Amino acid sequence: RVDRRQRQMCIRDRRYGANVENNEEKDINDIVIFESMKTVKLLISQVPDALGSYLQTLVPLALKLAMESNTVEVKLTSLECLIGMTRLPYRSLYPYIEPVLAGLLIVLDDKKRVVRRLAVKCRNEWFVLDKTS
Repeated sequence: RVDRRQRQMCIRDRRYGANVENNEEKDINDIVIFESMKTVKLLISQVPDALGSYLQTLVPLALKLAMESNTVEVKLTSLECLIGMTRLPYRSLYPYIEPVLAGLLIVLDDKKRVVRRLAVKCRNEWFVLDKTS
């Protein structure tokens, strides 16, 4: 049940082209993604072997979030996950080295300095991984 004040806010925001409900949903999605990436980061640091069979999903997802997310927290956590993945066996990471290096070039142009710095560190980890082959 929507009370009168919430209804007025929705009507007022629709006039200006924004929808409060969509903004709240977007915030919830960002929170869920952030918490999920924190869990993945924790798993990578504590039980990296458990994620070996999920790399085909995790690496592209972390890279996409680092490139396209709207929140700094999600970008940073995704980059930290990518850094943590470099400790996994080389043979499992080999197929992802070139796409990750190419994708991280985009993150190097992020507007936030903290994201750019972590992207440099992440790219360096993956680059060193590539040169150790």
